[in-house]
Amino acid sequence: MRAINTTVCAILLSGIWLAQASAASLLENQPLSFGTMGLVPPSTSGQVVVDMAGTTIASGAAISTAPGQAGKYTANGFGRQNLVTIIVSQVSALSTAGGPPGTTLSLSNFDFPDPAITNNQSKLIFDLGATLSTDGTIQDYVAGAYSGTILITVVLP
Repeated sequence: MRAINTTVCAILLSGIWLAQASAASLLENQPLSFGTMGLVPPSTSGQVVVDMAGTTIASGAAISTAPGQAGKYTANGFGRQNLVTIIVSQVSALSTAGGPPGTTLSLSNFDFPDPAITNNQSKLIFDLGATLSTDGTIQDYVAGAYSGTILITVVLP
């Protein structure tokens, strides 16, 4: 088994764009993490899913040895009880400084509230999950912390 510590697979963060001029901010209260996983042959690929509730499920070559956690975010400044749209995209693949070039993990299937409505304090407090997938063969990965960047955009429709 080849162990990969994705505990600090935290999302480095974030941007916010508004459809209209307004003072708004996006705060990361807790980074999205996929915990620690191992990769076991003979499968050539694996996935770890962390949903909005923080439930961690591994499949394929991936074995979860320590659970992940959903990311927790607060968007401020959108007004009370406003419908907002959350858009999440991967900016950089997750990699480790000690790994061979090109050996990365990718994120997909971002899991967040849709629709999303701000509360009476003009805040949107939301959780974020995703699916982490191997992009190479098991032999390509080295033990270590993998990290990358996503972009979170919250807009007024």
